[in-house]
Amino acid sequence: MQTQNRPFSVQNIVDALQKHSIKKTAVDRSLASLLDAASITQKLYGKSAVYLVAQPPPPDASAHAETAALDAQIAAARAALAEKTG
Repeated sequence: MQTQNRPFSVQNIVDALQKHSIKKTAVDRSLASLLDAASITQKLYGKSAVYLVAQPPPPDASAHAETAALDAQIAAARAALAEKTG
C-alpha cells in the first residue's frame, strides 16, 4: 500500500494476496488492526470502504513563518528589480 500510495478496497487487497492463499477474513482482521494502530485510514462510500495509507501530518507553524519570510525576500527582490529596470 505504501509503495503505490493509492486507495484500495478490500477486494483489491484480497485479489493481490490471492496467490499467497490469504482469505478475505484475514485481510479484514489485518485492516482492522492497522486502523486501530492508525497506520491506515478508512473512508466509507455508501456500503463500500476504501483504505488509504495514513499521510504524515501537515507542517507545523514554523514552516509557515519560514515561508512568509521567503515571500518577503522575494517581494523585496522584485521591488529592487523593478526599480532598476523601470
